[in-house]
Parts: sequence; structure tokens; C-alpha cells
Amino acid sequence: MDITILPENASAKAVAWTSSDSDVAAVNADGVVTGIKTGNAVITAKAVNEEVSVQFSVKVTEKAQTNESEHIKESENTKESEISSQKPIMKPDTSSQKEQITSVKVGDIIKTGQAQYRITATGAVKTVEYQKMLSKIQKNIKIPATVTINKEVYRVTSIAKNCFKGNKKLKTITISKNIKTIGANAFSGCKNLKKIKIASTSLTKKSVGKNVFKGIHKKAVIKVPAKKLSSYKKILRRGQVKSVKIKK
Repeated sequence: MDITILPENASAKAVAWTSSDSDVAAVNADGVVTGIKTGNAVITAKAVNEEVSVQFSVKVTEKAQTNESEHIKESENTKESEISSQKPIMKPDTSSQKEQITSVKVGDIIKTGQAQYRITATGAVKTVEYQKMLSKIQKNIKIPATVTINKEVYRVTSIAKNCFKGNKKLKTITISKNIKTIGANAFSGCKNLKKIKIASTSLTKKSVGKNVFKGIHKKAVIKVPAKKLSSYKKILRRGQVKSVKIKK
């Protein structure tokens, strides 16, 4: 999808893309929409730190069809959603005379892909915190190593406290290599969480909050890097029942 930002000389043009139902149609940080299964979804492009936004209605079908606002096609192996070439315009709020889009800064909340993130650093090394998933029905989650925001790559280095707390749909989780911090109760009460894979080698006793995996499936298996097995057992065993296994 293409959008036009006005005024043309705006100093920053950061846009966050979201889908109302990522199981039907997913959208990446560049506004590319991919049809997943038949159904309807609303794609939203929102100016970062502003109330300015524009929405597109997307319908994914089994067969190619065209209507006034969208064109849907299905290739041999994938379904792709394409919106008509007309570019929607995001106009500034002239009543308050404020700049339409401001640059991304620490503390900003960004929704992109299938998750919500919080900006934690914008210097030479850009980082974000994984705050929550946008779909409440996903069973298998992978915390990415990086995420692209406004065409810049940010490392995902932390998982927010209470991030998945009480999620009874979650069954598997993969924690990427860049994660250094996991907040308290991040996966607490996820009683169906049975498979956990940790790729990170940077976790410490201080960087892992209390009860991170308390109340997960009693037969859960936590796989960790071989060289960290001994130290991670001490860190991750807290709050666990003895039947939960931690292995390399």
C-alpha cells in the first residue's frame, strides 16, 4: 500500500502499520499486505505520535475479484491482497497547527507486524521492547531478533513484564538471541505453554524478573543454549514445579 504524507516538506514521516486481524491479512512495516486466509480485515496506517490515520478495508477470497476499493488475487501457493493504485492522503491537523508526523523517540509505542513494541533506544544501536502480541488467538509466538520501523532496524532486546501473563492460548514460544531482559510474570499463568526455546545467551539473574514462567504447563520443556544450561537452570527454575524440564 502507498500513502501520501502532507505537507510534502514534513521533517519526519514515520508511519505504523497494523491489521485488525493478522490471521486474515498481515501487513509489514513497509505497508505490504499479505493475504493469509479468506476473510475481512482493516489495515490502518497511523502517523507516529499523532492522531492522523487512514484505513483500508481488505477482503481475502479464494478467487480473484475486483471491486471499487480493492483487487484480490491468489497465486498458486499464496494469497496476496492488493489495494487500488489511488493513494490516500494523510492531512495535517491545521486546527492545532502542529507538525503532522514527529520523529520516533524513546518511549514511543509502535504497532508493526503482529506485535506492539516500545522504543527503548534511538542512537547508533536502536532497540525496542516487545510489549504484547496483537492477536489474542495465536498459539505459537516467536519474539523476533529485530524489527523494522520507519525503514530502520531495531534490535528486540527485552520482553515487557506481564507481557503474556494468563494467556491460555499460548503453546510455544521462541525467545530470540538479542533478548537481554525478561520482565516479571512475562509468561506467568500460561498454563498451556509447553515448549519454550531460548536462543539468547545474555540473560542473568538480575535481568530475569520474578515468576517469569510460573504456572506454565507442568510438563513444559525449556530448551536453552548448551553453554548456558547450568546457569539458566538456576535462573529459570525459580517458581517452577519439578516436572518442568530445562535442557540444552
